[in-house]
Amino acid sequence: MTRLSSAPSTSDPLHAAYKGSVVLDPSSELALVASERFLALRDAHTLELLGETARLEFPSEVISVVFAARSDRAACVTRDGDAYVINVSRGSGLEAMHPVHGGDEYAFAHAWRALGGGGYVGLRHRFDGSTTIVNAETMIEHTIAHRAKTSEDGDSGALRALSRCGRWTSVVARDEDGREQVEVYASDAPHAAAITFRLPASADARAIEFGSFGEILVFDDPCKPNASPALRVFSSDGTQRAEIRGARVPYARTRDSLVVSTIENNREGLAWIDELTWRVVRAVGHPLRCDATFVTRCFRESTDGFEKIERFEQTTIACDSNGVERMGVRLAMSRCGTVIASACASQDDKVLFLWSASAAAEDVEPLAIFVHRKPIRDFKWFANDDANGEACLAYVCIDTAALFSYTPGSETPSRAKLDCGLEFSPTRVVGKCGKGIDAFILASKMKTFTRQAIARKP
Repeated sequence: MTRLSSAPSTSDPLHAAYKGSVVLDPSSELALVASERFLALRDAHTLELLGETARLEFPSEVISVVFAARSDRAACVTRDGDAYVINVSRGSGLEAMHPVHGGDEYAFAHAWRALGGGGYVGLRHRFDGSTTIVNAETMIEHTIAHRAKTSEDGDSGALRALSRCGRWTSVVARDEDGREQVEVYASDAPHAAAITFRLPASADARAIEFGSFGEILVFDDPCKPNASPALRVFSSDGTQRAEIRGARVPYARTRDSLVVSTIENNREGLAWIDELTWRVVRAVGHPLRCDATFVTRCFRESTDGFEKIERFEQTTIACDSNGVERMGVRLAMSRCGTVIASACASQDDKVLFLWSASAAAEDVEPLAIFVHRKPIRDFKWFANDDANGEACLAYVCIDTAALFSYTPGSETPSRAKLDCGLEFSPTRVVGKCGKGIDAFILASKMKTFTRQAIARKP
């Protein structure tokens, strides 16, 4: 095992930008920060270093960090391809308790929970695409000899899914002929594939998911002439049961349906799919113009916050550097399952729409429209601290030193200037933290992060 050095715990000022990439544990109480060759443990609420051994130093740069389903286990991968399982303790700090065998082989780490609440850490081999699975409790290792497919951003986690009962894990991989296939593993024994079936020869899977009744859902989007995206529905034996043309990623689940993004007649929209009949039961398009009504409220960002407007109208269509119209939808479901937020590439991502999440809703117009001066870079829903189960939407815009937020039912959205200063430009909302107040961890593309609190609006 490579010898690791530690550094003592110290405190840092709260309202500052910190160096490093940050991930939060499942409870959002702890934060692991990777900065060059160091891995540090911080309190997610105060950002103070924790434990007697708050920092570990590795022989090379830490490039990937992940928590297992349990908060006291994590894993990291270094630039040299070495992987380590880390013991995490608020009192003791960090301990590299288990170096994974097969050094100089790993590219990144991901994690998923297993049946009974345990967790596994997956490590993808950089050369052959195979995966080493480490049980976070027993430290037993197993290697799956397959070629797991990676997503466009290089993270194979997007092509892995856990069944709703927690018993099964599915993965998209490639066989010896390079053809894509689905592999299904028992979550408590992920080294043994229970089901394997090949996808159609033309398939180019972008995501995989389990249906509410055990079906396996594959979002197929081939980059070929005259080919259109589709959601393919398979039974457990690999038989294709349904195909919904035009369905794209991203997607979200409601209480009674599956919501997918669509592009039809050069108009970006959302479609609700019933998981019993696999038919579209509701569809809406993102409007280019919309009047404010009793149902729909419209707001525009101003210098010090937001102002109400009587009419939203999109006068230009965003294009790329070659003059081709941009198309694409991003969406996110609220934690309470009642509201969906979405943004469109054709509107240069400067407009955020809120929709009723119910498949039975008859409204074709959005609940709210937020018009911004800069493109919206990232938006996520979080649970409110209140006991009533309300949801809070937090988001950031490009080149804007502010955190925007909205709680359904509030009069207007909120805009909070960052305490760390105007030089910090957030690109991602990492997670929510804070006790009794709303506070969020924000990250920038410069591998720095900060904590920002917001005031609630009545």
